[in-house]
Amino acid sequence: MSESSQYDSIPPTATCWACGYPLRGLSMSRNCPECGRAFDLAAPRTMNLGKVMPLRLKWIMEPMGRRVLVVGVAASLAAIYGLLVPISAEMINVGVYVWMLIGCTWAARQRVRRWVVRRYQQPPETTRVDRTRERWLLWLFAITIATVITGWPLYVKFLLLRPSMERAAITAIAAHAGGVPYPSTTGQTIAGSYVCPHGVWFPFQSPRSSWAILAPTGYVYAPQRPCRNVASTRIHLFGSWYAYQGRSGY
Repeated sequence: MSESSQYDSIPPTATCWACGYPLRGLSMSRNCPECGRAFDLAAPRTMNLGKVMPLRLKWIMEPMGRRVLVVGVAASLAAIYGLLVPISAEMINVGVYVWMLIGCTWAARQRVRRWVVRRYQQPPETTRVDRTRERWLLWLFAITIATVITGWPLYVKFLLLRPSMERAAITAIAAHAGGVPYPSTTGQTIAGSYVCPHGVWFPFQSPRSSWAILAPTGYVYAPQRPCRNVASTRIHLFGSWYAYQGRSGY
């Protein structure tokens, strides 16, 4: 049942959601005379058209607040921050778990809403008042999970830092680092030739989250290709650069 222009006059059973005041007979006003709450004939969900329900259940029928979207955005930013900053990998778990909490809360609220609609004879469309924000949340959740699993922001970060990393790698190879860690301003560490005599490895400083299934765990600059006996899955990016997944040792 569509909400657009559904009623030409206030239904006789309509009451105010906030205080329960009967709205029938009001001709000009679109606010409750008792508490001032606004209502709209084109949006039946703004009026209680069924039985009067207890105050503790009325909040269930209210539209989803902006705070839920704010929490969702904060969870997504926390997950992406944990992905990009090596020492903050636990933030990925925090972001994902907050999203799980949002999803469980939304599912529970929808079940309670359906029960309230049946028990208090509310219009069925009152269970669909959050469709727009639900779509935003679903898109945001999908983008966040895809970002965490694939780790694509790490490749963007790599492209931005590649010039400085390549200069440092060439310097380390020319100096025959011989396994001495070479500090880098990129927030990562050059592992040196104790890992691979043919290249310089840039491992992340902390373990990656278990949610980042396909995300790289580091990069290697190897003009002669990395050693084959290194226990990691390597992905050739371009030129002498490779990304790897797994540990960087033998």
